[in-house]
Amino acid sequence: REAHAVAREDGSLVASYGLALRPGKYTVNVAVHDPATKKGSVASFPVEVPQFSAGEELNLAPLLALVDIQEGQSADPRDAFADFTLGTTRLVPVYGNVFPQSGSITLLSVIYDPPKDPATGKPSVTASFVIEKDGKVLARAEDQVYDPDSPTPSVGPVPLEKYGPGTYVAKLKVRDNVTKKDYTREKKFEVKAA
Repeated sequence: REAHAVAREDGSLVASYGLALRPGKYTVNVAVHDPATKKGSVASFPVEVPQFSAGEELNLAPLLALVDIQEGQSADPRDAFADFTLGTTRLVPVYGNVFPQSGSITLLSVIYDPPKDPATGKPSVTASFVIEKDGKVLARAEDQVYDPDSPTPSVGPVPLEKYGPGTYVAKLKVRDNVTKKDYTREKKFEVKAA
């Protein structure tokens, strides 16, 4: 499939290609060819597709580290971010989760099927985000309480100008207030000097 991708200053680029898969473990093989330079590359990596809607407890999607969330976008199938577009909202990731110090980061996840409180008929989850470096918490967002059927906790954009170059860990902690169970997702990201 042809995709119109724009390379960043370092030559990296991100393009999407959506696949509908059943839950399970897979190996994805990718080949990319640039017709202008006649150069190409291949990669192979493992992917695990979770079983959402399992019924008895919530499922927490992987934590996404994004450069931007853009509203009012079209879903042109040749757009490099076509499969990152949900309705008219485009999620903009960055190659290798490497962010410029002059930029910002937005963190986002989706909670699937949180159990409903029998008294209210609604789910109740509390989400919190932290950014750590070398095990030390550098930033903490206020707790957010959600009660829709598929909450989408997010925080950002968080300016990175105060963060020195290096590797950081973003953590999302979710508390299911109905079952009193805790869940965590982590995402490493790198900040590079501008």
